[in-house]
Amino acid sequence: MFIARYYSSIISVIEIGAGTSIPSIRRMSESAAKQFHTSLIRINPREYQGMHGTLKLPFGGLQGIRQIMFIN
Repeated sequence: MFIARYYSSIISVIEIGAGTSIPSIRRMSESAAKQFHTSLIRINPREYQGMHGTLKLPFGGLQGIRQIMFIN
């Protein structure tokens, strides 16, 4: 499994464009972030809200990725 291979590395879960109309993807992202004790980055221009500790970016996908690259 990809995550198990890189578990000792610093990773984040990045979710792009999954709004509330696709709750299964949002739940999976939140679950993965909790399971691996890592951050969740949610990129969505309208529905970017998330659990406590989520980095919420109110942008489209490409602009959100550019913002992440700028942060690092």
